[in-house]
Amino acid sequence: MEKIGLKKIYAAMVLMVAMVFLMRVPIEAGVNGIKKVLPKIAEIEFEDSDGRVILMDDAARRIISLETSHTQNLYSLGAGHLLVGVGYQEVYPLEIGGLEKFNLEKDAEGIISANPDLVLITPEIRRLYRDQTDILLRSGINVVSLYPERLEDLGGYLKKLGMTVGLEKKSELLFDEIMDSLEREKVGAEVGKSASFESSDMEMLLLEDSSVEASMMNYAGGIYEEDTLNADIYFTQTGFKDLGGSLRAVYERKDSEDIKAVRKGKVYEISKSISSPTMMMPKGVREMKRLLDPEEYRSIDYLSDESTLTREVLAEMIVTYAGMQIFYPDYSYFSEERSRYYGDFEDVKPDHEYFEYVETAVGRGILDYDFTSRGMFFNPDEAVTREDFAEAIWMMKSDFEKVREVEIEDLGQCQSPRIVERLVEAGVFETEGNNFNPDGEVTCCQAVEIFEKIGGIND
Repeated sequence: MEKIGLKKIYAAMVLMVAMVFLMRVPIEAGVNGIKKVLPKIAEIEFEDSDGRVILMDDAARRIISLETSHTQNLYSLGAGHLLVGVGYQEVYPLEIGGLEKFNLEKDAEGIISANPDLVLITPEIRRLYRDQTDILLRSGINVVSLYPERLEDLGGYLKKLGMTVGLEKKSELLFDEIMDSLEREKVGAEVGKSASFESSDMEMLLLEDSSVEASMMNYAGGIYEEDTLNADIYFTQTGFKDLGGSLRAVYERKDSEDIKAVRKGKVYEISKSISSPTMMMPKGVREMKRLLDPEEYRSIDYLSDESTLTREVLAEMIVTYAGMQIFYPDYSYFSEERSRYYGDFEDVKPDHEYFEYVETAVGRGILDYDFTSRGMFFNPDEAVTREDFAEAIWMMKSDFEKVREVEIEDLGQCQSPRIVERLVEAGVFETEGNNFNPDGEVTCCQAVEIFEKIGGIND
């Protein structure tokens, strides 16, 4: 047997030491001295909005999202099934109703016990709850902070969010879809009115003109005004704790009369659900357009044809003509006991074309619904009778003046004879040979003509 030379033994020892060095598990210095063990090979790597380098050896499969934008975007990416929990104030999309709700401020340990492999936050959450997020980091959970401060950052934000679930390519398509929708809303939007946007009641924080929300306002045809006192319109963001103040809070503030929009009664609430960087942004732009130029967007002439008026189309007419703000409930709405909740209709689900019109008209108490043993039904395709329409008009506006004496021979066949009589005497409805014909159908064209008769309606 040949003797092994000292040089060969030395070379073998050097090789073994090198292999041990290369195979060691690297350690990353985390925030505030927190040490985090990283995987040997990082399949996913990016820098989050707090400047932390995120390394993941695989896409997340158990996610807790503490920000509604992340939650909505995960559903848009087709990754909603990966969520095991959300922030306790989140309500959108409605599919999250069955998920566990978490309060980072009060129960970081509860989040840890849910065994997530990823917790999604924002820089604002990190700033407000640093101690609690440190607890999560020490436990070894991947905590990723993301949020696009400007619209130009939206693509990068969605890309990083998509990377966490292995859907980077799909996130690029989502970005294109959002931007295309915004461009479509921009067509014809040239209002030219100035507006300010408050995003924090605690600090009366006004957004910068490059922010996502301010950019949305520009798409709506408005001009973002950083000088609050001189803005034509004042928007306050609502829907979550410590966002903008309620209308009452804004009006009751000290020196509020110094604000031009307050003096003119032009202060409006905008839900965070439609003013965050998600697929809901185009809806937010549409709502801003309606508020910036209400007269332009109150017209219902586009619905005037000879087709039979249905309940779903009537809902659209009511909301549009009256200039009502589309109803988007916040977490406090769901915390109260109600006989019916937003999204409860079996026949008008969130993906229904008329969903928001129906929920708004029903929520205002203008249109009714059926409550059966099988659930709640709106019956959207059902034809509207003349008496149904009269009752809806009365719920919208009841201060009609009598302008004529009319004998209505079939008044006894009406379920609401007093309403029918008042509207006929006011000239809103006509009779046919002294008969009101309560069960007769109404065409869309006839409905538009009646709306024009009743004039302005205060929202």
